[in-house]
Amino acid sequence: MQGTEYIIPPDTFVMTNFVATHLSPTTWGPDPHIWRPSRWLTKTSSTEELLQPPPGSFIPWASGPRICPGKKFAQVEFVAVIARLFQGHRVMPALRDGQTVEEAERIILETVEDSEVVMTLGMKHPGRVRLRWEGDG
Repeated sequence: MQGTEYIIPPDTFVMTNFVATHLSPTTWGPDPHIWRPSRWLTKTSSTEELLQPPPGSFIPWASGPRICPGKKFAQVEFVAVIARLFQGHRVMPALRDGQTVEEAERIILETVEDSEVVMTLGMKHPGRVRLRWEGDG
């Protein structure tokens, strides 16, 4: 809590709980665990702007003097790769024999929800998800 002083003994390992920070209902509302990209938009009567979360509430690249030196490059590269992949393609579940689309989607959601934090967030069982790229025509 702000204004509270804590004394941490020497040689104590301290790590920020990024998952708790990124899922704080105080910042992200009552449903922070739900995929809702619209939470990143601030709407006025005539425009939409990208939300700038309060300092310390969203820190995927760390912050301050130890911020990831590759942050900007990775962001630009990510946008370029995703734009290229989705230009004329969609991601669809690759169905196993006898599997319905609904069953595959359920497994995908369960697998994503069964993630864990290592140094970064990662699915514990990514092999359970099979995807394929489909072209538009």
